[in-house]
Order: sequence, then structure tokens, then C-alpha cells
Amino acid sequence: MPSIDPSETQMQQLMELTEDGKPLVMINCLRYNEKSQYSADSDIEPSSGKQAFQRYGEESFPYISALGGKLVWMGAVIQSLIAPEGEQWDDIVMVQWPNLAAFKALMDNSDYLALSHHRDAALADSRLIITCSQFVDF
Repeated sequence: MPSIDPSETQMQQLMELTEDGKPLVMINCLRYNEKSQYSADSDIEPSSGKQAFQRYGEESFPYISALGGKLVWMGAVIQSLIAPEGEQWDDIVMVQWPNLAAFKALMDNSDYLALSHHRDAALADSRLIITCSQFVDF
């Protein structure tokens, strides 16, 4: 089942996580719509899903950067070798955050959240996985 936005329960669980001050890396698995899926009353020029996600990135990264977030890696998926049958991704994006509080602040920013229409139009499916280092940071 496609997942584009967190459920109410998932958001509640995020907000209940305890801050430990450690850096996080968010792993974003992205599958794009062939064509962007903006609402019918939108005046945004049609594009590919990937182009709509690029628009989302360009508009959202000033908010992310202001909170200390930074893009650390992005790559095109060649193949899912170990995955459920049919689960395929187009790109993986990794964003580092200085701590959980910074990411939570983004989730509370109404100006940032207003940009979600680009993300929603871009994606056929996604995953967002919150990770923290288990090893010494290099």
C-alpha cells in the first residue's frame, strides 16, 4: 500500500520520541509518479514526478538548512535485491539532522508544510526511516 504522508499515529509516535541530542539521518525511499499529480485547480505546470520532487527540494531545503539539516547523499536505485516482490524505488535521499528537536521543528513549521503539495504530486510511494549512528561518527 503506498505511503506518502505519515499517519496521525506515526506523527504522534514521532512527537513522543525522547530527544537525546544525537545526530539523525533520515533515509527517504522515493518512487515517483510518471506525471505529477497536482490538483485539477492548480496553476502549476505539469511535469514528471521527479521534476515535481525537484521543485519540492528546491523550495524546502532553505527551511531544512535553517534548522541544521543537510543533504548527505542521493542516489538512483539500480535494483532492490532483497525486498518484497515488486517493491522498487527510483531514488534514495539521505538527510542528516543535528538532533531530533530540529526535525520536529520542521514538522511544526507551517510554511514548510505548505510545500507538501509538491511532494504529494511527485510521489507514487515513499518511506521515511529515522536512523541514528550505532558507531563512532567519523
